[in-house]
Amino acid sequence: MKKHDLFKILGIVILVYVVLTWIFDASHYSGFLQVVGKEEVGLGYLINVPIQTLGYFSYLFVFILAIGAFYELLNATGLYRKTLDAIVKKIKKHKQIALITITVLIAVISSVTGLEVGMLFIFPFVISLIILLGYDKLTALAATVGATLVGMMGSTYSYNSYGIVNSILGTTYNDGIVVKLILLVLGILLLVGFMLLHIRKQKNQKDVNKEALELVPEKGETRKGVCKHIWPIITILAVIFVVLMVGTINWANVYEIDFFDKALEKINETTIFGYPLFDNLLSGITAFGSWNGPSKFIYFTGTILIFSIVIAIVYKIGLNKYLETIASGAKKNLKSAVIMVLAYVVLVIVSSFPVFLTITQKVTGETFNVATTGIMNLFGSALYVDIYYYPQYVLEYFASFKDVNPNVLSVLFVSIYSVAMLIAPTSILLITTLQNTDTKYVDWVKFIWKLFLALLLVVFIVLLVYFLI
Repeated sequence: MKKHDLFKILGIVILVYVVLTWIFDASHYSGFLQVVGKEEVGLGYLINVPIQTLGYFSYLFVFILAIGAFYELLNATGLYRKTLDAIVKKIKKHKQIALITITVLIAVISSVTGLEVGMLFIFPFVISLIILLGYDKLTALAATVGATLVGMMGSTYSYNSYGIVNSILGTTYNDGIVVKLILLVLGILLLVGFMLLHIRKQKNQKDVNKEALELVPEKGETRKGVCKHIWPIITILAVIFVVLMVGTINWANVYEIDFFDKALEKINETTIFGYPLFDNLLSGITAFGSWNGPSKFIYFTGTILIFSIVIAIVYKIGLNKYLETIASGAKKNLKSAVIMVLAYVVLVIVSSFPVFLTITQKVTGETFNVATTGIMNLFGSALYVDIYYYPQYVLEYFASFKDVNPNVLSVLFVSIYSVAMLIAPTSILLITTLQNTDTKYVDWVKFIWKLFLALLLVVFIVLLVYFLI
């Protein structure tokens, strides 16, 4: 594989945008479009911006390192590969059904929770399972990255997707819910059909991807006197994933369930001999259902580290070995974390030197159109990288267009963003997974472009009909 291709591609994206800042005026929207003139990116800023970006997004940087540390610790037990083999043995006879089930589950979870990038935690496990079932690496990526983004395309109750959008547009989670579900179902059908066609093509060509097996952990040996059961690993993986899901589901606003808020409040009110131990101990901790926005990665990382200690205790991994192992695992994910930072460098530059609205105004004019607004949203998604920040910079401007329907705009904004992340070289889900699986960006684009176009066409058609009725 050609080395550092993702670094080079991101470098090109940054360079192109820097050039644009020297050509177009910068614009802000604050009740009206304000053109503020040229704001060129200088050399000094480019030198400093990576460090600045790392400071802003260190929580996500550490989260990616924590994932690497956790899986390295699983390998250190000597039972991780045995766990994978045991699961594969159970589902091997119905492996195609298992693949489809995994894909659908990931898409649905992505649609109703606020995980999205948090799904990175389960990717190494799922990708290994799919490869051991006999499928190639690209199929495994489609079933993980592809499924997560299809779930986002048909997002229903995810705060991460619709929380900020709803607050800006005055919409609710249930506005356009039928359209959202239609997009989810059509997206899943297209993804599954695409994967099955690819599998059939691989089978007909007898193309076995032996390189994919290099991604699967090797069989290890357990030490004498330690636990030789795999159920603790399965249980801990499941518990972590459930905790992450429960933490990001918007219980109060969507389902009007305040159980977790009241439970935390009750715990904090409990005193021991008059001393508010839990209130002090849990200071800064928020209830399940409020793990959203950038802060959620702090909770994700904390959860992973807590259960990594549980693994070390169960399998009698000493302190020195534990520290060496997690350091080694974090090191393996270091390139992925650095690539993530470079993607966010794009966001920092774009938000600091905003020429996107200037270009958008030239393309769209001031009238809402599903096609032109959608196309500019496609490019904007790749530039602003993170859907939590993206609407804060451009959505009010889109909402100011004549004839705009807020419900249509909200679904258009989220769904186009999600489809864009399927091929955008700034997509955190995509580029970190490509790096971790040693997959070239060009190979991924060659593989996925037909599905990308199909999903884009479906979004435009469904939303055009929604706009017209």
